[in-house]
Amino acid sequence: MTTPEPSSAETQSEKNRVIIFDTTMRDGEQSPGASMSLDEKLELAKTFGATHGYNITGKDSAGKDLFKLTGGGADYAFDCVGMGKISELAWGVLRRGGTAVIVGIAGPKEQIALNSQQVAMTEKTLTGSFYGGARPQLDFPRLIGLYRSGRLKLDELITRTYSIDEAPRAFADLNAGKQGRGVIIFDAA
Repeated sequence: MTTPEPSSAETQSEKNRVIIFDTTMRDGEQSPGASMSLDEKLELAKTFGATHGYNITGKDSAGKDLFKLTGGGADYAFDCVGMGKISELAWGVLRRGGTAVIVGIAGPKEQIALNSQQVAMTEKTLTGSFYGGARPQLDFPRLIGLYRSGRLKLDELITRTYSIDEAPRAFADLNAGKQGRGVIIFDAA
């Protein structure tokens, strides 16, 4: 996901508390054939800077637990799942003035219900992000530079490669949560 880089004043003042909801689970059940468990994905996230992992599956207290874990709520929460109840949870775990970003594309019947009074009184923001608002001409060269300088980890995210002939399998594996990220390699010959 491409995202705007925080301002230097923001990054120098303090580190942001961020929660990312990403899962191979749908309605409390692991996707059929998923070979990478949620706990394995949480460990993978730690290689990218996550300090904690928390599996919300089957936990009614997830919102309270995450609010406590972040010391009073997150500055940012990302719903990468695409489910209304996860979007609501992302909004709910924010501190006053925090921002929840819906990244995952939900089905057409998914709904979000928020308390109108709380929306105004907590000054939280709920927004969507479609491809991170990327500006490819500007953002991709910057991202390539970060990767080449070792400041953007991509190789560590790739857990499997596929040939172009295996593209259908790659998409099926992605949908089933079988890897961190797979990459389709195009043969130059």
